Amino acid sequence: MSDSSNIGTILLVDDSEEERYLFKTILEKENYTVIEAVHGADAIHEVDTREIDLVLLDIQMPLLDGLEVLEYLRDETGPTDLAVIMMTAVSSSEEIVNALDKGANDFITKPIDIPVALSRIRTQIQLVRAVHMKNDLVRMVAHDMKTPLTSIIGSLDAVTNDFNESTSEDVRDLIEIAFRGANRLERLVKNMLDWERIQSGHFSVEMKEIRLDEIVKTAFEELAYYAEIYKIQLKSEVPSAKAMGNADAIFRVLTNLISNAIKFTRKGGSVIVTVAFVRKGQDAENADAAINSLRSGQFTTVPSASAGEAIVAVIDEGRGIPYEDQTAIFESYRQSFKSDSTEMAGHGLGLPISQKLIEAHGSKLWLASQEGLGTTFFFPLEIAK
Repeated sequence: MSDSSNIGTILLVDDSEEERYLFKTILEKENYTVIEAVHGADAIHEVDTREIDLVLLDIQMPLLDGLEVLEYLRDETGPTDLAVIMMTAVSSSEEIVNALDKGANDFITKPIDIPVALSRIRTQIQLVRAVHMKNDLVRMVAHDMKTPLTSIIGSLDAVTNDFNESTSEDVRDLIEIAFRGANRLERLVKNMLDWERIQSGHFSVEMKEIRLDEIVKTAFEELAYYAEIYKIQLKSEVPSAKAMGNADAIFRVLTNLISNAIKFTRKGGSVIVTVAFVRKGQDAENADAAINSLRSGQFTTVPSASAGEAIVAVIDEGRGIPYEDQTAIFESYRQSFKSDSTEMAGHGLGLPISQKLIEAHGSKLWLASQEGLGTTFFFPLEIAK
């Protein structure tokens, strides 16, 4: 993206030389920097090699049409990273809806209404820049908080280790409250940094052979303190089978899912992490049935020779998630309802981040929930050969 002091750099993609010349003249009079592209391939090259604020993209072009270019751009950048306004001489609702569904920010019909077009261009550039400013602020705050938080947690841990018989219950309670709050804030900072990397497109995972049982054990150790405070029993039914994945990313997913499960499970309940083994490519409905069998206590702990995927599941005994909220909970900064443990109320990034981390593995995070019975989050990973 270009410098914020510049009114904006626009890539104008149209195979009509006359229309390009006319629109470029108008845009340059408004102090925009205009880069021209005649064909779709030229447009992709310009986006890959230059800093562009907005793309004006004609739908009807030879060889590579505007919709195909749009699909490529959206594979690389999101609507808040690079604004794309489609231009079309066809006032077909179906074509416009198709473009918007594929990720276009807006559209302009030909012949172009200049005042309307300029207003839409200005609005989209402002929106993209506002999102970038917000992401920059989040990244700066998260980075600045990371070091002092580490010092605070280390100091509180040292104080806790010095507790003795003469330490009063009031002091213990105060230190525990501070320790709990600092750890929660540390998880928030980690999630903010993960989210910023995901949103900026600078996030990838290196796939290796991993031990699921060891990752679950480490996640339990990380969250044991919270489970103890809220009287939740953590149970692992994970075998020593190996899977393909990124250990750090799977650990982040599991800590997010387990902490959510603790948060929504009533005191005295249990959170279970287990694995079901299914044929590779088995559909979600059958995978869901496998998870339901795990919930009923039928734990499958040894993969068969024909098994191709390990479905990792985190099962809670909470109130369940209302059906109408089950899609929305994967949106950032969104929660369906307050937890039973109000002090552990989250920030709404854990599930969206977990979904993105699992998608980076070429998989998907699934949800099975029934009100009054609890919730299961699960995801398949390829079993290591």
